[in-house]
Amino acid sequence: MEQLRLENAMCRGVDVVDDSAVALAIEEAGSHFGPVGLLVNNAGIMLLADVVSQDNVDIQRLFDVNCVAPLKIARLVLAGMIGRRRGTVVNLGSIAGINLY
Repeated sequence: MEQLRLENAMCRGVDVVDDSAVALAIEEAGSHFGPVGLLVNNAGIMLLADVVSQDNVDIQRLFDVNCVAPLKIARLVLAGMIGRRRGTVVNLGSIAGINLY
């Protein structure tokens, strides 16, 4: 993203399950650009092993990234959006989530 040299963009690598890192990134962007008007939840992971072979830690990580993180991140910006009576949250998914391997 940084190679695109977008003047009105800020690039940060953040683990979406790290609550404090996500909050810090949102705060930093807000300080630079103003209140969040659009949140795009686009992070996702998929385990490629068959379900029987997957261990509980990997399954929990998948659930945390794909399901819990988008809700927790949305909560960080929704109060401000509601207060301003404007804002958009977009949650993206993948067709790969339809198939279990």
